[in-house]
Amino acid sequence: MGTLFRAWFGLLIISFSIYIPIYFISNDSVDALEEMGFEHVARFILPINTDPSRLVDRAEMAGVNVGGEFEDVLDNNDNIDGYEIYVRDDGEAREIRAASGVDLVVADLSIVDGSRVEITFGVIDKEFLGGLAGVQAPLSLVYKKDGESVYSEGRDVVNEFLVAVYHENHEMILQAAQAARVGDIDMSGPFG
Repeated sequence: MGTLFRAWFGLLIISFSIYIPIYFISNDSVDALEEMGFEHVARFILPINTDPSRLVDRAEMAGVNVGGEFEDVLDNNDNIDGYEIYVRDDGEAREIRAASGVDLVVADLSIVDGSRVEITFGVIDKEFLGGLAGVQAPLSLVYKKDGESVYSEGRDVVNEFLVAVYHENHEMILQAAQAARVGDIDMSGPFG
């Protein structure tokens, strides 16, 4: 019995000596959002348990960068002056984190026309002896310009804007920002 316990304990020590360094270098909530590809965005647009490959193929034919990560498409878009991705840390965000384990991660984009767009995502953070970080869904979009703020929780508004972010035609981001301001979103889009 003592030999069995020592063998089990030895395996446990070896396992943790491998797992702990991997845990510390694995993605957190912000990394998960930065590395989100278009296929993940397609899952937001489609009904649950629907294969996104057909939508991804149609989007690629329409000029959407389906191979880029979120951070890369933001860096490469000429109509985005700058951006910041951060985890919200206010009272409401802490309550949501405590109740559900979901971080509210904000992508704050500065558009060349002087507007700002804040997209809030629900992201499950990595957990010790639990799962890895992963983006669950975009939750809201706030359009700001000249002291005016337009808040939207509608899936169509957020999804249309995300498609525009990934689009190779960088003018699409300006059109989507303007549409978010007036609430005039057409989800049929170029491939819908």
